[in-house]
Amino acid sequence: MTSAAPDPAAVVGVGLAVILALGAALWKAGNLRGEVNRAWAQRVDAVTTALTDRALDELQALRRETDRLLGDPDAENPPLLASVDPAPLVRRAEAVARYAQTRDRLDGYFRRLLRLAPLLIPTLIVLILSTALLTLYYSKIEHFADFRLAGLITLVGGGVVGVILFALYLIAEHRLSGAELLGGSRPPDGEAA
Repeated sequence: MTSAAPDPAAVVGVGLAVILALGAALWKAGNLRGEVNRAWAQRVDAVTTALTDRALDELQALRRETDRLLGDPDAENPPLLASVDPAPLVRRAEAVARYAQTRDRLDGYFRRLLRLAPLLIPTLIVLILSTALLTLYYSKIEHFADFRLAGLITLVGGGVVGVILFALYLIAEHRLSGAELLGGSRPPDGEAA
């Protein structure tokens, strides 16, 4: 059973549809850096403040619990520290460290988003070029074998780079969202986060 050659008009139609879709994505990528800045700049500032406040709240609670465990230094019978469970203190100290570490990384995640957005533009241009080359070859408009090879190489290269950039973008945005959630919900006073 032999396979029939693809209809040249259908190949051109699919190729043009893909090029138009990539062109729309290219247009969106051209505006992406500004959109990322508008969407996240003020939110990053607010999350930074919230995480700082949460860390300070935890430090104050840690101090209160430590003072309660140590008792009055001039007391006749100070608490027996050997019998005290340090777990609540450790949890509070770990929470402070988590808030501070997340706050310190926020700016890096935001900058990563801003750096990745413009890199999508050349990637999409390469994908448009590969689609054009493959469309020319498979529609038999130009049956030069190097068009096929160049189209496949640029398709694979652009596709791999595009997937990597998209994954890095999603990771950075996920971490910003996670930091926003961490800074946004406040436990009742006296509970460890």
